[in-house]
Amino acid sequence: MKRLGTPLLAIVMLVPAAAAAQETPDLGSVLQDFGRRSSGNGLDLLVVHLNDKTTDALFEPPAKYSLRAQARQVTMFYVLGTADRDATISTDYRVRQGAISVNELRLRPHSISGFEDGARLAAGESFIGILMLDQVLSLRTAFSVVQGEHTFNFEFTPNVLSQIAP
Repeated sequence: MKRLGTPLLAIVMLVPAAAAAQETPDLGSVLQDFGRRSSGNGLDLLVVHLNDKTTDALFEPPAKYSLRAQARQVTMFYVLGTADRDATISTDYRVRQGAISVNELRLRPHSISGFEDGARLAAGESFIGILMLDQVLSLRTAFSVVQGEHTFNFEFTPNVLSQIAP
């Protein structure tokens, strides 16, 4: 009995070590593949589709584990905004995809830092937030996230999709 327990214990101990040894995805590559930028109306905005790869690159434990699990159940985006002049934040983000483009779907905002509707930013100030849609969009079909005059077009290539395939 003792002999069976020792190899099992060794395997159990190696699994966390192997998981910890995995490298965090390169942030530049992740942003190129899953992020989109837009500037205008006093704001530079970055919107990133959240999935297993992007949550690993953007967040630290334990937040990344929770966000990764949520992003598997719904559609989520990370949003970072920086004011290039005095600006007012709007949290009215909508998503358009295929037949639903006529009836845009509103994304629910969640503030991480300063992402409050109507908040004022001075030049150089930033905010960070999460946008959530309570359904999963097909990533194989192009879609857009729209906020005022900002439009973020997402169309993932098969190569990019293969990075997050289960």
